[in-house]
Amino acid sequence: MHMRTGFFLMMVLASLPLSAGEKQASGLLDPDISYVVSGYGEASGQFRVVVMNVGWEHVSSRLRLEWLAEGPAQTWIVQKSVAVAEFDGRMLSIGVPVWVPEQSQIIINATHTYSSEEYKFTLTPLASGQYELKSE
Repeated sequence: MHMRTGFFLMMVLASLPLSAGEKQASGLLDPDISYVVSGYGEASGQFRVVVMNVGWEHVSSRLRLEWLAEGPAQTWIVQKSVAVAEFDGRMLSIGVPVWVPEQSQIIINATHTYSSEEYKFTLTPLASGQYELKSE
């Protein structure tokens, strides 16, 4: 009987959601991540754009810009990570970002979750922690 209780407790603990740190340590990706696009620019260096979708019936997207640096043993580490604040709370659903290497820019197409109005943005990564966002 005591063994069954221990097994049950182990199964319950194994089914608990992992914290962000535990996910990273285990190699699991955050299920909210929808797209990741990487690029390189003279002013920005190596970077990536991460699109995360939140919500269920009315999905909206968040956008992060991360600057990468060469780490130990030929790996990449995140040097700086910032939320692209202009997307917070706007109820926009972001499609797959498009990297345009000739201009060192990322094109972001988005649709408003409720009105279905379409938007187009140009994101230019600059020095670590800085960016420029233009709406078209």
